[in-house]
Amino acid sequence: MNRSCALWIYVIGLSFAPAFAHPQPDSVLHFALDYARFRINANTAQVELYLAVPRAQLRFVADAGELLGAFEAQVSIALGDSEVVNHSWGAHTLAKDTSEIKRSQLLYTQAAFQLPSNNYRVRVRVRDKNSGVFGMQTFEVPVEPFENERLALSDIEISSRTTRDTTWSLFYKNRYTVIPNPNATFGMALPMLYIYSEIYNLTYPSDSSYSVVYRIFDGQGNQVKSLPVRRRPIMGKQLVEVGACNVVSLPGGSYYLEVRVTDHATQQVAFLRRKFFVYREDETRPSEQ
Repeated sequence: MNRSCALWIYVIGLSFAPAFAHPQPDSVLHFALDYARFRINANTAQVELYLAVPRAQLRFVADAGELLGAFEAQVSIALGDSEVVNHSWGAHTLAKDTSEIKRSQLLYTQAAFQLPSNNYRVRVRVRDKNSGVFGMQTFEVPVEPFENERLALSDIEISSRTTRDTTWSLFYKNRYTVIPNPNATFGMALPMLYIYSEIYNLTYPSDSSYSVVYRIFDGQGNQVKSLPVRRRPIMGKQLVEVGACNVVSLPGGSYYLEVRVTDHATQQVAFLRRKFFVYREDETRPSEQ
């Protein structure tokens, strides 16, 4: 096996067992799945798919004095009855012994596809290469045309970690390394919620500025937290928005993060909300409803 593919997988240890949006039988390989859409041009989006596979679900086999676990991910994207994308890739993880393999660890990977505006049916299949056990999820992804003039935002990618970086990796984009969190769940081991988004159609060139504010709402729509407004000069028509919010003090449950942007040259406002969960070991696991 080509061990270079280990660079395409990220292991993070959590103190909680993640909740998956679509419960599956024990005989099926579980995985979390999410996606985000970013602008390529007015009629084309880059659709990124994010996967998280619990490391302990994989079957590990002896390999050159170590233990090797491996899986294959396959993405099929269809438009009506026609398949427009069929892409597979593999990833693996190594352990010195079984004590290094913990139930709380997740293996992250992702893939990106450029899709014209339309409604797509996406099927993602993840298969354990050693046991043959697999899991599959199917869902719809609408790709709508992007605004050409009015202030707009991409989807919000909820991440486990976002760091400034110029080193290319699977998780690199626009000078940042963005480690996804497909089940959007946080807790004591992941107290910081990181976001990555893109702002489109700012007034540029301009001597004016724009501002960004993050607000958090509970499942009933009540605001429970707000971060200070950040105001910056407009350095381009399209800019990256990255940020973080400490959510460890929130009670367990479901929440919505709102990212609100104001272009002060035109007074246009754009905002989006993104659902996330806080899980506390001393409380009930957050509901996905």
